[in-house]
Amino acid sequence: MGRIAFWISYLFYTLPADSRDNRRHIHIFKGGGKHIKSLAKIWIEKNGIKNISVAYNDGIPSKDLKIILQLIDENWTDLSQQIEDAFLGKNISIIELKMK
Repeated sequence: MGRIAFWISYLFYTLPADSRDNRRHIHIFKGGGKHIKSLAKIWIEKNGIKNISVAYNDGIPSKDLKIILQLIDENWTDLSQQIEDAFLGKNISIIELKMK
């Protein structure tokens, strides 16, 4: 798994198998527990164009999800580049997402 970003205790990941998917997306995990699971999957593009939507949400409160979607929108270029670099096997620095 490639951790690409974080916001508070939410971790933004891309998975190796994701490189074969037809749409780029990010998995959201919650840190702090012994067992972490993907709480949400967020599509970030469609046909190479920014298009942010929730594929599924399994536990992120709506208030936090709204902020996460806004963070993805505001940091879309950086996140998209992080995903690209992870898929190419490059070393990436995990970015902290902040509201602009």
